[in-house]
Amino acid sequence: MFERMSKVAPVPVSAMSAITAAALMAVVAGLPDAACAQPLAQKFVESPAGTVSVFQRKTSGSFGNQEDRVTYNHGRTTWRGKPAVLIESPQVPAQVHDLETGAQIASLTRDGKPAVTYEPGLGYRYPFKVGDAWSSTHQVTNHASGKTTPITVNYKVEAYDSITVPAGKFNAYLVVATDSLGETQRVWTAPADGVRVVKRTVERAASHPQGAGRVEGEMVARTLGK
Repeated sequence: MFERMSKVAPVPVSAMSAITAAALMAVVAGLPDAACAQPLAQKFVESPAGTVSVFQRKTSGSFGNQEDRVTYNHGRTTWRGKPAVLIESPQVPAQVHDLETGAQIASLTRDGKPAVTYEPGLGYRYPFKVGDAWSSTHQVTNHASGKTTPITVNYKVEAYDSITVPAGKFNAYLVVATDSLGETQRVWTAPADGVRVVKRTVERAASHPQGAGRVEGEMVARTLGK
């Protein structure tokens, strides 16, 4: 027995290294994607003042039944004594966003007065990566009625990918946000490029105070300010 074993040719070191490497590659290839390092979204990098972005959108149900293009003009303003971002549009109410975090802190009436305010602002918690999940509660004040309503939003970062839309190609995160009123948003966002929404869908359940509805949209053009 021992004599037969002694006649077995030894495996060269180089061959053993190749076998070991092949086995290691097979193990790595079998690992799920989650085992690979995921990029980290450090912060939202605000677009320069003067940036213009255009979105194609289709709405139905409680959002109204239409298909149109919405143009957003990015500028600056002052909100409660602090510099802030003002995003104006001929089609929808103007928005005020926190300059540091990118969170929305108000929407305005046509004459520039507060219509709805959010405390704290509605936005993502930075830094984040794929797999992160968190919740936040906001006091939402309707200034026409004077009523303040608490809303809780649950967030989950579900994916990271290169997304191509008519406006270009972006490295974006898919963030799913569901609020306590029954609205779910699936948003591809590119914070490093200053793009809050590359593309998105919004679904309102029938139990939502405004009823069932749906929005689909994507960015079709973007011109950076100087």
